[in-house]
Amino acid sequence: MLNIDSHHHVWELGVAPYAWLNGEAWQAVRRNFVYDDVRDDLLACGIQNSILVQADNTKADSDYVKKAAANEDMVLGFVGWVSLTDAEKIDAALDDLAEGGKLVGIRHLLAREADDDWILRPDVLSGLRTLERRQLAFDLNCDRPAYLAHVPQLAEHLPDLRLVVNHAGKPPIGSKGWEPWATNIARAAQCPNVYIKISGLTTPYREGWSGEDFRPYVEYVIEQFGPQRMLYASNWPVTLVAGSYKQQWDATRLALNSLYDDDLDWVFGGTALQCYRLD
Repeated sequence: MLNIDSHHHVWELGVAPYAWLNGEAWQAVRRNFVYDDVRDDLLACGIQNSILVQADNTKADSDYVKKAAANEDMVLGFVGWVSLTDAEKIDAALDDLAEGGKLVGIRHLLAREADDDWILRPDVLSGLRTLERRQLAFDLNCDRPAYLAHVPQLAEHLPDLRLVVNHAGKPPIGSKGWEPWATNIARAAQCPNVYIKISGLTTPYREGWSGEDFRPYVEYVIEQFGPQRMLYASNWPVTLVAGSYKQQWDATRLALNSLYDDDLDWVFGGTALQCYRLD
């Protein structure tokens, strides 16, 4: 079985603002992280490859991630950032990121936008159509319920764009809540071009957690999406605020233990290959 971590980061403070790292909750990870910091953890968990993901809505961060991906054989691809609203420059920006052949998708940190409906603006939809035309995926970090609620409308507007919901759509694990997350997940799952990452589930915690805490949420995602549209991902190094890479790996495996081996092959590798169009 090919194991792929489909979502983790590298960053260097000073390269880009990384304003979100200024929050008190993230002080433990407000330092530089390079691929060598995670390589041994990946290999110890039997993970052969990974996908790097942008961590700031800036060209500087995307250029840094592009370079890190190019220099690391274990990285199959990277998800970068471009300005979706700059219609005159988006193709050139994508050409620049695609140089070297490892660009597989684009992400925009939606929490940086004050408008919950930003993703539905005509100029943003025009940018997303460019991604659709170029057969790139679009990752959605649904920090607010409104973002997840917009996914079906996006999927309808852009039927050939592969939409990848990050971090299981941010279920309210810390409060043991359910709605509106569950309804929004069910609606998103009805769209065949929507995928979902089982990632970032440990970050609501600081201590005393286990995979049993988020097992109900993962099992609900399995029920709605099925393993062929689910991707394993760590969200390292953000997850270090709640424990080691091995801890989140073991907890995620526990939460997925209702799946048979063939299904696990999809979650831990096959879906990432399909979703990001990887060789």
